[in-house]
Amino acid sequence: MIDVAEVAEPFNTRSTEADVLVTEEEIEAEKLTLDAIEEIRENAVKEGFQQGHDEGFEQGFAEGKQQGYEQAIKAGQEEIQRQLRLLDRITQSLSNPVEEQQQQLERLIIDLIKQFAEAVVLTELNVGLEPLKAAVLSA
Repeated sequence: MIDVAEVAEPFNTRSTEADVLVTEEEIEAEKLTLDAIEEIRENAVKEGFQQGHDEGFEQGFAEGKQQGYEQAIKAGQEEIQRQLRLLDRITQSLSNPVEEQQQQLERLIIDLIKQFAEAVVLTELNVGLEPLKAAVLSA
């Protein structure tokens, strides 16, 4: 160790040559035992594992949430399309009988008019041909 008294002025600013004063300081380091080092290592491993687990969980949760959302949207759209097709089939099945009944009704009315006309003509022919002859001659 250097004695400070031996060095007259360690930081003499008037001198062109700088003198440096070196003192030795005793640095006391905590001496670690093997058990303490092992405990520090185990704690670091646990902390690293926990941090990795937490980060992985958060990332997995976010990805799972997004994936679930996309699957739900897709399933919802498919269900909407299925319901629309079902509604379309029901609408067609309800409108088709009405159209069929309307066509059957038209045929029945035409047949009824035809039978009515035949009945009127036959009745007139049976009553007598005179009114028919008079109508032909006047025309």
